[in-house]
Amino acid sequence: MKPKRKERKRRHMLRYRWLCLALLVTLLCSSCAWQHSQGPTDLVPISCHREFIVGMLFITIENHANDAASSTMTVAFNTKVPKLQHVILAVKTPEIPSLAARTLAVDLPYVSSTSSFMLPVGMVTITADATKLLLETDRAHTVLMSTCRDRT
Repeated sequence: MKPKRKERKRRHMLRYRWLCLALLVTLLCSSCAWQHSQGPTDLVPISCHREFIVGMLFITIENHANDAASSTMTVAFNTKVPKLQHVILAVKTPEIPSLAARTLAVDLPYVSSTSSFMLPVGMVTITADATKLLLETDRAHTVLMSTCRDRT
């Protein structure tokens, strides 16, 4: 090959590599892992209802601010089970749009030796966005302490 032709090919390959690198960076920056909500959220657990016959808690969370991405809620309570007197459940929450509410069904753990559920004794502590992945306007509102009493 002639020297000018080799130089032109080298420059062309260099431009091609830069273009590929730019496309890769753009792809990474626009992926779901790099996206976040447009502003702070305000996830507030507002109610808890229990159905011990089927071993479930129904927890309602409201979002008082911007759209909230999926996060993790914790549900903590004491039980009468001697080997496991304190239970902490991590529950994945769905995306919650701005000014919307979601009711989540939480399965209570099962005690295999007695064929019964680990029922809460006393207060249940519910913490929305417990892993603090979302930007919150007021973290103090993300915790609810409730007895989760059945409706009458």
